[in-house]
Amino acid sequence: MKKIVCDSSSLISMSDNCVLWLLPEFGVEFVVPEEVKREIVDRPMKEVRFQFKALRLSRAITNGSIKVVTDSGVAKRAKEIVRLANSLFKYGRHNVSILHGGEAESIALMQKQGIQTLLVDERTTRLLIEDRVALRKYIERRTGFNLKLNKQIAGQLEDEVGGVDVIRSSELLAWAYENGLMEKFGRDRNVLHASLYGLKYSGCAISNEEIEDYMKLLA
Repeated sequence: MKKIVCDSSSLISMSDNCVLWLLPEFGVEFVVPEEVKREIVDRPMKEVRFQFKALRLSRAITNGSIKVVTDSGVAKRAKEIVRLANSLFKYGRHNVSILHGGEAESIALMQKQGIQTLLVDERTTRLLIEDRVALRKYIERRTGFNLKLNKQIAGQLEDEVGGVDVIRSSELLAWAYENGLMEKFGRDRNVLHASLYGLKYSGCAISNEEIEDYMKLLA
């Protein structure tokens, strides 16, 4: 069975919108490294305001919708990925931190397990994989910083992650809608429209224009 590695961001978006029940319907195995499990279940369980979200995700792990994969080499490999990613840009003399443990372990797990596809809603991680020049512009636009790109590190990252296929929770929901998996909410186009905006406001990096483009394809 095909496997997809999941970052915390996508699973949180889907949990917030109560669509984790869709995961078994895709015919693939959704897997996470141990650090992502800590981010989506263990740590939020300690905060009352996040506990219900954590319980939903914990249930998805218990019922097999999400599988936690233990691999002794993932954490070590993730540290090297974090080192590279967080050396990619400098502001003055300082490195810019852009990647954290769960994201790095997700990429490391893909490498260790030979998995091709990463489910991630967070824009920074997606651009780190797909377009590092666009990532610099994105960070500069948000921070006002003038960043220097380390071209050597950029080349190393291209070797590390250049072939990764990245998808977002929005692509999963669009596919689910098109294949009739959300019919319990009706076949009204507003079901997809509402669900995509729900994901957007839960952290999925999808623009208003992209959502409207989805809707035009269904017209």
